[in-house]
Amino acid sequence: MRSPHSQPVTNQTIEAGPPPPPTRPYQCYGRSKRTDMRAEIIERFHDMLEMYVHGDDAALYDLVDDLLQSKKWQSTSGDSGKKENGWMTNAFLSSLVKEYQECKSKETKTVIRNQAKKLQQPIKISGTKSSSHIALQGNTPQSFKTRVDAANSLGRLTTYSAERRRLLSIVAADYPQTFLTEIFKCSKSTVTAARVHRILFGRGGVPPQSLKFSPQCVSQDTLDQLSEFLLRDDIS
Repeated sequence: MRSPHSQPVTNQTIEAGPPPPPTRPYQCYGRSKRTDMRAEIIERFHDMLEMYVHGDDAALYDLVDDLLQSKKWQSTSGDSGKKENGWMTNAFLSSLVKEYQECKSKETKTVIRNQAKKLQQPIKISGTKSSSHIALQGNTPQSFKTRVDAANSLGRLTTYSAERRRLLSIVAADYPQTFLTEIFKCSKSTVTAARVHRILFGRGGVPPQSLKFSPQCVSQDTLDQLSEFLLRDDIS
């Protein structure tokens, strides 16, 4: 029997609020988590824009386009300055990643070494085409219109023991570590080593032959500490 002072029981629906914001920057998460974060951002953004177009899909597309082209959006997001050369950046990174992956090919290295064995003279690149020596022997053949054409006929003549690290050092300090490990399919320690390479030998630089390196297993924490030290403004 219910007490006269008791309140009637009703079915109450508790609406869940939005998920809490992430505790770390977007770039710090892995590929799967970032995919989920992008989906969440797009969903929230879409719901907000729907209030301004009342379900009209065509109006939604126009609104998004106007937002992205507006000066306010460009000044706030800072993306407008990258749009003009974005395709150049993407093309460069794609080319660098392709060359990085090709370094793993034993067949490619064998072809380069065999071609280098045929070389009977030092290569001379500077000067004019007539005074250059871009050939296995003798001057650059006159049949080539440019020195670039002559170089293409020879192909690559040398490789380096740390070729992948050298290539990665070109962009190692310009992008977040998580981004680099994703597109180059490498480990964090490889990115750290490439950053150290860049500081010591320059972007894409080749260590002098007098320096000898030996591999040694160290912890990721040690590599991160070394990288942070070398990348400090008062050090680098």
